[in-house]
Amino acid sequence: MRTHLATILFSVTTLGCDAEPASTLDSPAPEQDNVGSSDDEPDEDEPFARLPADAVLQVQGQADLSMTVFEGAVARGIDGTRQLVLRDGQAVLNDMLSGEEDLSAAISGDGVLIDDAILLVLDGELMVWDGALLRSSPLNSIVPFPVERLEMSTFAIWLSGAGRLLRYDLRDAGLSEVALDGNLYDFALSPDGTLWLSTPTLVGVDALSDAFDVLAVESDVMPQSMAVDQEGTLWIVDEAGLAARRSTGTWARFSAEQTFTQVVTNPWSRDVWLKTSEGALHHRDGVFTTASFPASEWGDVDELGRLFVHNATGGIMIAAGRPAAFRGLRPNEPLTVRTTVSVVPSGTPDDLTVWVGAKQLALDPMTSTVVLDPEGLSDGTQSLRVVHLESDQAWISGLPFQIGALPEAVWEDDIEVISKQQCEACHNGSTSTRLDSQALWRTWIDPIIDEVSSGEMPLGGPMLSEEEIARIRGWKQRGFP
Repeated sequence: MRTHLATILFSVTTLGCDAEPASTLDSPAPEQDNVGSSDDEPDEDEPFARLPADAVLQVQGQADLSMTVFEGAVARGIDGTRQLVLRDGQAVLNDMLSGEEDLSAAISGDGVLIDDAILLVLDGELMVWDGALLRSSPLNSIVPFPVERLEMSTFAIWLSGAGRLLRYDLRDAGLSEVALDGNLYDFALSPDGTLWLSTPTLVGVDALSDAFDVLAVESDVMPQSMAVDQEGTLWIVDEAGLAARRSTGTWARFSAEQTFTQVVTNPWSRDVWLKTSEGALHHRDGVFTTASFPASEWGDVDELGRLFVHNATGGIMIAAGRPAAFRGLRPNEPLTVRTTVSVVPSGTPDDLTVWVGAKQLALDPMTSTVVLDPEGLSDGTQSLRVVHLESDQAWISGLPFQIGALPEAVWEDDIEVISKQQCEACHNGSTSTRLDSQALWRTWIDPIIDEVSSGEMPLGGPMLSEEEIARIRGWKQRGFP
């Protein structure tokens, strides 16, 4: 797709023009560490459903970490295989497959991946790197302040700076400003469509709506640091300590001996990193563990849940477990021709094998690539699995993909029927995830596909047919008509 790339390179509109609602965060990160996601509905298996309002934080041992050292500070993990590095007044793109590329002189930066290009902000100026050239973006002519931070959702770029926040819709090049009662101190995008704002009072607004309708006001919460994970849990560090807000609106306030100073995660990951007076903690799926690494300044977390930190000796990428990154095929993308996929492991494996089903694929040791051939694979969802062996332990990462032609599907005739018959009896507002509109389906499309493909949903059955699942995938592939 080149639509998004053309938009940020050539399309310019005026601030305040009408725009379609922007979709919320898609979930492009591959499956990691062989850990399944939890059900949408809160039950006794949900970590925060079991917690009282004031819960004692219990640390369960040490996190198994792998670390990769960088020369310079990582300003942003662009994707699983590329990082924006700042070194001696120079912005450098580190590609774990092809090496480094000097971009421009800069002392600050951020960036997001859009199709095959990277939108960067270097010292407040928006630039586009297309893999060969770095050029100024025409967005500079319509954004009324120096940009400090970029975030990406499915159909929108979020730009913040000078205490203000803009949404740039990639479908119609519309630019909208989020009206704030005061200055913006921080923001976080949730997979459920909520945009959380620290003004400094915590406010939740509808990121899908043109008017950014207010959904929640937590007047007694003033975040010092906040972030949202893949489960839609909002993590808050404030003067009272650490708190977590589920997408259902219920809060858990943690009591702990250490003082919390920072929380970072990624809306495409279940890994949450907590900076404390005593060091650091890692959280995933309801379990807190101690994370031991050198004292550092913290940066962001990439889509694989890896934390980037830096100190006087350089930068470090820290992973809990050994997640593998992929390039060449995106999660849930149809595989129609022979395709070469690059595999980039975290850490240093003693052995790395790649599988589809029970068939082991040949991994080129020089290029760390495998060739996926749709010939001979049965129609439906397949998974490219990487088995990472290190020190007598095994970690598994998965990249789901689709085999077979997908049917053309539209909301009114195809998807709405499935929603009404199979989903809305539960997902009609009485659970944490509503699925009673086209916009909400578009928001939750990847979790929906994962859940119905695995048979975890509809809860209690009957399972969706392969034809119904293919219709849902086809609807997504065609852009949600």
